[in-house]
Amino acid sequence: MSLSNPSTSRPGAMSLLDKYAAINASIEDARKRVASTRADLESINSEIENVREEREGMIEETQSTNEKKARLEVNLKEAVIERIAKLNEKARIEKEFNSVKRELSETRHRVDEERMKFLER
Repeated sequence: MSLSNPSTSRPGAMSLLDKYAAINASIEDARKRVASTRADLESINSEIENVREEREGMIEETQSTNEKKARLEVNLKEAVIERIAKLNEKARIEKEFNSVKRELSETRHRVDEERMKFLER
């Protein structure tokens, strides 16, 4: 009789131990894959949360930018209205200036004619 373990001395017992070891290895591999998948899932969830926070920040920034844009558009409209008013005023003043200039020229011409008439007498 052999001094070795009687359960390992038979070929069927060895086959059972091999199957048991293979099952344990398979279970351990599955545990590792589950742990790896959980880690990947946690990483993805963390990335999703970061994207949500970035999105919220971008939404706030967009709202702020839109408010600034609206204020600038109002300022632009006011500036355009003011510019048009100033251009109209400039045109009116130029017209008045030309009228005064023409009247001055006509007055000088009349004065010159009257002076010549006076000198001729």
